[in-house]
Amino acid sequence: MTDFTPDGNELYETIPSPPSTIGRPPKYETPDLLFEKCRQYFATCKPEPLTFPGEDGKPLIVLDKAGKPTMIDHKPTLAGLALFLGFASRQSIYDLRDKSDAFAYVIKSAMTQIEGEHEENLFTSANGGSKFWLTNNARYSDKQTVEQTIHTEGEVKPIDRLKASVYDFFSRAGKVCPMYTKDFMSLLEGGRGGGKSYQLADIVLALAHDRKETGTAVCGREIQKSLEISSYPLLKDRIHHFGLEGEFECLDSEIRCKHNGVSIQFLGMREATRSDGLKAIHKLFLFWGDEAQGFSQATLDVLIPTLIRVPGCRLFFSMNRQYDSDPVYNEAKERGASIITINYYDNPYCTDMMRDEAETMKAANFPKWEHVYNGKPQQVFEDSLWPGDLIKKIVSAANFTRDTYCRVVVSCDPAETNTEFSNEYGLHVVGKTHGGEGHHIRDESGRMSPNEFASKAIRLYNEYQADAIVVETNAGGDFIKSAILTIDPTVRVREVKAKSGQGKIIRATPIANLAQMGKIRHICGGSAKLENQMARMTNQGFHGAPGESPDRVDAYVWGFIDLFGLDEMHSTELVFKSAMFKPAPGDCLTENAGVCYTAFDGEAFGGIVFDILKEKHADKWHLKITDYFKVSKDLAAETLKGLLTAGVHEVHIPEGNAGNPLITHLQSLYVGVSGIDQSDYVDKKLADRVIQILPAVKEGLIVVDKLPAKTYNSESGDLFTREVTGYVVDDKTPRPILGALCNAIFVEKGLA
Repeated sequence: MTDFTPDGNELYETIPSPPSTIGRPPKYETPDLLFEKCRQYFATCKPEPLTFPGEDGKPLIVLDKAGKPTMIDHKPTLAGLALFLGFASRQSIYDLRDKSDAFAYVIKSAMTQIEGEHEENLFTSANGGSKFWLTNNARYSDKQTVEQTIHTEGEVKPIDRLKASVYDFFSRAGKVCPMYTKDFMSLLEGGRGGGKSYQLADIVLALAHDRKETGTAVCGREIQKSLEISSYPLLKDRIHHFGLEGEFECLDSEIRCKHNGVSIQFLGMREATRSDGLKAIHKLFLFWGDEAQGFSQATLDVLIPTLIRVPGCRLFFSMNRQYDSDPVYNEAKERGASIITINYYDNPYCTDMMRDEAETMKAANFPKWEHVYNGKPQQVFEDSLWPGDLIKKIVSAANFTRDTYCRVVVSCDPAETNTEFSNEYGLHVVGKTHGGEGHHIRDESGRMSPNEFASKAIRLYNEYQADAIVVETNAGGDFIKSAILTIDPTVRVREVKAKSGQGKIIRATPIANLAQMGKIRHICGGSAKLENQMARMTNQGFHGAPGESPDRVDAYVWGFIDLFGLDEMHSTELVFKSAMFKPAPGDCLTENAGVCYTAFDGEAFGGIVFDILKEKHADKWHLKITDYFKVSKDLAAETLKGLLTAGVHEVHIPEGNAGNPLITHLQSLYVGVSGIDQSDYVDKKLADRVIQILPAVKEGLIVVDKLPAKTYNSESGDLFTREVTGYVVDDKTPRPILGALCNAIFVEKGLA
């Protein structure tokens, strides 16, 4: 059991009993021993079947008229508790309660649980005994209904009942109670049905009540559109549940503690951190972030420095972790916070209906159960450039030794603005070993002024004996270069610049592929914040908060582009070449033969003919390339007519100014000609479409027959291979064959 003695809370301050010099030694020397014995007693108070000995001496269960076991209900009582504790009378319980406040807390908790059992009985027909017990032991008043408890000296107050409930919950669950630790930050994580939000709502009320002076507690979510979807309704319900209306006042937009003036407020953190609304809060001593899987790193970077200004402040989060890269979880790990996992099977009050629902999902869909009810994070984002398994594989605890490296550089990506909530300055130390392996060595990214950034880059340059500082000069980088050279003109600065149409995803993809090939590692334990961004880099784009930019990743990418001398990393060659040309699997069935996908590019019209194959006993298809063509637009109709006559039975043509007349013409002559709606994807830049089809290519879903040599105008040779592996982002050469490949995968994979 954990120490349940928070600082400044005299009620629960453990007061060790002085050594006894006369009489019998105390039966329970510490409150923990007493609590464990009470827990054991309540564990025995469960219904059990009525039995009698059979002829062979073995017990036989007594059945009722319906053939069901006759159950004996063992209700907890004070007398039963006294006897179980080894006392001769109930008076010994009261004597132990008066021994110290710590012992009193345990006894009051036990009495409250017995009281709760009798309260539940009031809603059954056989409640006479419970009414008698409550009237005589808990001072309930029976008017027409049992409405209230009359509190007199020595009785359990509602706030004590709430605290006892929290302590009892975590004790029964076998978990550390976060209310009674001394940790600044505590995280409750787990799946649905664990009771995390209920317990933290109670903790917020308890700590707000116990504060000795005025202050503010905040219950926040990343986005809060209204008070109705905040934690306000839950806290209001808990106040009513424990009868705390005399302690708290529920106002229109806040809850106020009557005796100390503490205000409990409810905020959307994205708006509060950007508008400085959080900083303006008076004496913020307590924060609870619910649904914390939605919190951004930018929110944490403002919240934590604001909170720690008040001595004794506490920070609580509750979440069902979505991904390994969740910022709150990583922040908790880095700070050594209390991370407590609570799931439905840990919750002593989880309903049978919830358990049945969870177990049904477990049997039907175990991976979904793992996340929804067992609290396991989902796998990384679909189509992530750096999947979670890859990140785990490349992170190493190896140390840095300069002699290991032939080159070391400091790589930079300047932020476009300089505000507290702006994007970060990316700043890394990366190196290339004598064996040709790339290493990420250190991450010093963050929010800072341009001069701070320049000074830090120079410090890392000198500390790691770097060969150069690599600076992206597209967006404010020229100023950073000038700032660096102004501080130290001897520093070697290398400029890198993104080419037109070359986005962060396009630049990052080849670097991710190098990691897949085992050519890049993260040493010195890696960087959780960098790897968090890497996991959210996908072929569909970066999955960040609105306005968030992956500047840590971009600086990282520029460093390795420089180290590996890859000035043409925007080429798809490293992406496609090895994965593209694979033979068709032998165990395949032809699902659809003769399907042609086409594309326009400038004055060129091209297409690829596929047989669509399905692997036996597997849900996997392959596009088997059997032919391709590239012709001028005026020959498009005649080419497609020839294909349809020769046996191609489906032709897909992108809609638009060029495609619609062709579609109409061919549909009047042939069946099987259809348009491709280009509104969702064909209008995207070819570079963006190429990036989005890469996963299908990497999965080996593109297979080929022997491709014939083709000629288009003055071009000759294997035009297909040339268009695919020779593609460069800013190349203006018509590439309709590559466009047709994109169209085929978009349609067949349902990416449109």
